[in-house]
Amino acid sequence: SDGWVGDSDVLNIRVTRHQLRRALRIFDALIKAAEARGYTTSIASGRTVILISGQELEVRIFERSTRVPVTKGEGTWKYSSYDYPPCGSLCFENSNGGWTRLRKEWNDGKRQRIEDRLGEILAVLEQTAEVMNERDRRRAIEDERRRKEELERFELRQKLSRLKEEIADWEERERVKRYLEVLRQKETTEPEWVNWVEGWVEREFQ
Repeated sequence: SDGWVGDSDVLNIRVTRHQLRRALRIFDALIKAAEARGYTTSIASGRTVILISGQELEVRIFERSTRVPVTKGEGTWKYSSYDYPPCGSLCFENSNGGWTRLRKEWNDGKRQRIEDRLGEILAVLEQTAEVMNERDRRRAIEDERRRKEELERFELRQKLSRLKEEIADWEERERVKRYLEVLRQKETTEPEWVNWVEGWVEREFQ
């Protein structure tokens, strides 16, 4: 039976050997069309990425499989299960399509195959990049808003801290001044003590 083929160092393809050449031709045509529009493509670590308007769009081609009920095991150990053999139908996937609410997959159909829809695929990839750029723009605005709010909260904390410190210093000065006034009015207070307090006040609150 046909086995799956794919290489993590080249294009992101997972198909059987019978479909490999076709998948390579599809990718070749798409990459050439993208480069004709000024886009670049990178292939590394099992990822195929088309760079459009500053956004990395990951794409892949895979062969669909069908679910076939089978009985496995022998004797009293038999059980029902499923096999998933390839069905020969290819699918092109725009990995960023799901969350953008744009089209994510193109499948072989009775009237059209993937290679007949490369123009549509590239157009949707461009739209995907636009949506991603808008998302990034909104995120940048939101991040700036949060940064400003955090800065305002920090500045408020600093000012309140300064206010509390200055109030505490002012209250201490007022208490000492009132104490000194009472001290001066008391006939029994030693002059040396009054002089020392007056000197300390001058040093601390000048």
